Amino acid sequence: KAFGAIFLPIPGPKMIWQFGELGYDFGINRCVDGTYNNNCRLDEKPVAFSLGYDQDLVRKSVYDTWAKILQIRLANPVFDTKTFSINSGDLMPRIYIYDNSLDASKLKDVVILANLTLTAQNINPNLPYAGTWYNLMDNSVRNFAATNTPVSLQPGDFIILGNKPSGTLATDETNATENSVKIQLEQNPVSNGEARLKLSNAKNGMIAIYDLSGKLIKSAKAEFDNGTQLLPLNSVKSGMYLIQLKTDKGNAITKMIVK
Repeated sequence: KAFGAIFLPIPGPKMIWQFGELGYDFGINRCVDGTYNNNCRLDEKPVAFSLGYDQDLVRKSVYDTWAKILQIRLANPVFDTKTFSINSGDLMPRIYIYDNSLDASKLKDVVILANLTLTAQNINPNLPYAGTWYNLMDNSVRNFAATNTPVSLQPGDFIILGNKPSGTLATDETNATENSVKIQLEQNPVSNGEARLKLSNAKNGMIAIYDLSGKLIKSAKAEFDNGTQLLPLNSVKSGMYLIQLKTDKGNAITKMIVK
């Protein structure tokens, strides 16, 4: 879980080794006979589902945590920034993601702390400012009397702090903004190869479809400020996806099931 917290939110594309979100136990050089050799890189690897990974509650917990982190990243414009810093060199990394161009009322400062040691640690967060912060995983409030007020983390724990609560994904729709930017599906699941998207405050917006690993599947310009847009899905396979509307005012995301 902690590895996902210090890897997935950092701006830029990511590559995850197959079934890494379920704690996959086999490396890329595993041979069919179970040994390891550099010549076996392209050998067939065990399928996680045949090993019962999807039925393992501990592994499913890792999957759910990574999914939550990716939802937070997709829902908040700050993670599109090019400004971030990483303080590592030990087993207690600190990551700072920020976008000073965002309005002060928005989530614009993110601090990520993790404890990768085998003992409990009190970590100095070195926050950019004291006061009220939020744990973005559940939007609970954390008050810091000083920028160096320590954060206690158990082995393997992490915390993602933000200056404002996070917009995250709900069953139907999430708006990560107070400006009523919305995207809704008029029909869900989608079964006719075309999504009917109801847009609100979508001026100069971009629509993007992602699979649940965060991979971009399809994108298109928003054709209306307010109205219904038809989006062809001929090349989109059956499954669950996230549709994001990104505008100058903020982002909105909804889930889509394609049959």
